[in-house]
Amino acid sequence: MAAPSYESFMMPALQALLDVEAAELQDLAPKVQGRMGLADAVWAETLPWNRQPVLLARLEAALRDLREAQLVRMPSGAAYALTDRGRALLAQGAPGAISVAFLAQYEEFAAYREQFSRRRGA
Repeated sequence: MAAPSYESFMMPALQALLDVEAAELQDLAPKVQGRMGLADAVWAETLPWNRQPVLLARLEAALRDLREAQLVRMPSGAAYALTDRGRALLAQGAPGAISVAFLAQYEEFAAYREQFSRRRGA
């Protein structure tokens, strides 16, 4: 099975954070894996340059974008937690999936992407 895109992790990550006050990436990963129905073998694939699991890197990228949209925050160290904005999105019956295009509706995320694009010279 091909590894899902990092955008595929956004909604399951938000939903998994709804169940906890805060969670570190390593604790959140199995919850997201379960929500996505991904086999352990898929999680075992690693990036060649640093041996980090591919899906863990994609989950981390998804959480970064959710944080830039202020749907998720990092209250302490490496722990992630839902913000009021994230809870409201889930409570209003959020879409089945969240994408970069969806996150662009949030001014903070749009500004982040604009700055990122300028740094890359795109």
